[in-house]
Amino acid sequence: MSTYAIQGIVFFLTHPSLWLTLLCPTIMTIVVALCSVIGLFAIALYPTAVLYKHVGLPPVWAWVLAVVTVLAEVFLTTLIYSLTCSGCFVDKVFEKVLVMRGHGRVVEEAEVRARCCRQCKACCNVSIWLRLVVLVVTLPLHLIPILGTIAYVWLNASLKGWEAHLYYFEMKGYRYEEQKAIFEKRRLQYSSFGIQCMYLELIPFFGFFFLLTNAIGAALFAADMEDELQNGSFAVNPHNTGLPEEKQMFV
Repeated sequence: MSTYAIQGIVFFLTHPSLWLTLLCPTIMTIVVALCSVIGLFAIALYPTAVLYKHVGLPPVWAWVLAVVTVLAEVFLTTLIYSLTCSGCFVDKVFEKVLVMRGHGRVVEEAEVRARCCRQCKACCNVSIWLRLVVLVVTLPLHLIPILGTIAYVWLNASLKGWEAHLYYFEMKGYRYEEQKAIFEKRRLQYSSFGIQCMYLELIPFFGFFFLLTNAIGAALFAADMEDELQNGSFAVNPHNTGLPEEKQMFV
């Protein structure tokens, strides 16, 4: 089982040099978090509870489901914010952690590639927006108390884990097929990491902070993969002889 989400929190708390890096985005995310949580609970909670009462639910269950629904809306707000506003902050944190772990070469090699093109297409990334569609489609699962939220997270966890490494894969220059091969090889780790990230980001007020610590955890995950790559821990797949040797070791 992957523990990178927890490792990200511990790494942040034990490395003061990261605190200044995260100061500005943390202040911004706290403001957004407060506005979204207070605003949604003030505006949407009561009407949602009334709606559930009108469809025949007991008052207690109506309020419970209303709270769960509003929390889901807060999470969706967090996701939209992360897709549109926090990408540059998350990328900088990711790079800094890789450098701190001794993998500055990966960052330097990525800078040789067309970084501006990556920034221009970031908001149009098909994989990320596909995940947003899946999240919206599965949002009604929150109407099922407890089990619905668990199913919601479970269905989206794999995509969340993969998304956490999209920047790393782009830094390495991996194509979609190569990314998928790495993901399939480590599906359990990615799914476990995605589950932890989603539950942390669902926490009111602190969700945006965990968005940044999750980026640290993803960077630690990538750093461990780089360590294994350098140590030759991956077995070469004979079916991938057309790939560069470095990528064969991953898949």
